[in-house]
Amino acid sequence: MSRQQRSLWSVFRLHGFRARLVGVIVISGFCCIFLNAALFYAYVLDSYELILSNTTLPPEIIAERYEELRNFAILLGGLSFTVLAVVVLWMIYVTHRVSGPIYHLHKVIRAIHDGKIDERVYLRQKDEFHDVARSFNAMMDKFAQSEGAAGPAKSEAAKQEPAK
Repeated sequence: MSRQQRSLWSVFRLHGFRARLVGVIVISGFCCIFLNAALFYAYVLDSYELILSNTTLPPEIIAERYEELRNFAILLGGLSFTVLAVVVLWMIYVTHRVSGPIYHLHKVIRAIHDGKIDERVYLRQKDEFHDVARSFNAMMDKFAQSEGAAGPAKSEAAKQEPAK
């Protein structure tokens, strides 16, 4: 699997915060679609029945009106699902751009904890938190310089200490 494919696949891998956020959006979207359908049925269909039951139109025209109403309901439902799908895909993309840098920062912190103090945070150009990454890298550079200056002094002190 190439780097491009791995990168694309990582956008759709949902876990933790991203999964909860997308889950809330999907559930909210389905609730909105259900509410939309219930209101449509309660008001529009009842109004149609009242109007069409008190007319002298032939049954074929009344059947046509109900068919148009059914087609409109299907179109409205399809548009609702399409909007929900677009919002979910957009939210997956946005959460990827936010949680990806945090995940990378976490990996670098773990590597530094394991003793690899030369690790740094490198983010993609469109990612968020570039200022945090620059500050973290500057802090680690300063730490590495102070460790480098203190390192020889510590080793000299250890050599001069008499063995007990």
